Amino acid sequence: MSFATAAKLTETENMIKYILNATQTWGGAIADGRRLAEAVTRSRVYGTIEVVKAIAENPQHGYWGELADFEDLDHDDLLPAYLGKHGIPRIIPFPGGPELTGKEADPDEIDSYRNDTISQFASVAHNVADENDMPSPVSLYWSIVNSQLKFTGHICEVPMVIYPETDVASRTPEAYLPTIVKLAPLWNLKEGDNLVGIAQALVAAGNADLDAIRAGGMQVSPVSDIMEVQERL
Repeated sequence: MSFATAAKLTETENMIKYILNATQTWGGAIADGRRLAEAVTRSRVYGTIEVVKAIAENPQHGYWGELADFEDLDHDDLLPAYLGKHGIPRIIPFPGGPELTGKEADPDEIDSYRNDTISQFASVAHNVADENDMPSPVSLYWSIVNSQLKFTGHICEVPMVIYPETDVASRTPEAYLPTIVKLAPLWNLKEGDNLVGIAQALVAAGNADLDAIRAGGMQVSPVSDIMEVQERL
């Protein structure tokens, strides 16, 4: 998986302008008084965010791991705003211990493990190593209910796709640039625009791409297909 270069993003905007009939030459300045360069850029950004939202719905997607960040959170913290679905938390069970994949459990069960320093469940507390320098039997459990994290162990990290708008410039999934182009005309339409038919066809194709992306698809129809749609309308 790769992210688009600045040159690829410029090429994407050129394609949007071409579909809008906004320039007299490829890559030239907008010559149509109804169109704004800033609006084209914004439409590319909006389209990118829609693509990332679709990816974020599927933690098994090939791009999900590239877009996700691990957030350090304390017990009972609320998860920050994120897109789609979070991944499986990673937990360090005790100071200096290894980072391990957590095991999902009932939140009340986790609270009971944390509240007993030495309990009927284990000979050591949930965030302490045992005599063999191994995790406590009640460590490595996690629960997320209504965005509230509970866990046993020393430190917990939760992977999630946060993706602020500032990420668009450096983390636009290159494979889905055609989808961004298909979605973009919708945000550039004006009242009485003669591009309504084209935009509707393109957005329908873009939404079909988003469905495929949510399902894990790594490829979408190329820009050449967009040009065929334009010629038919």
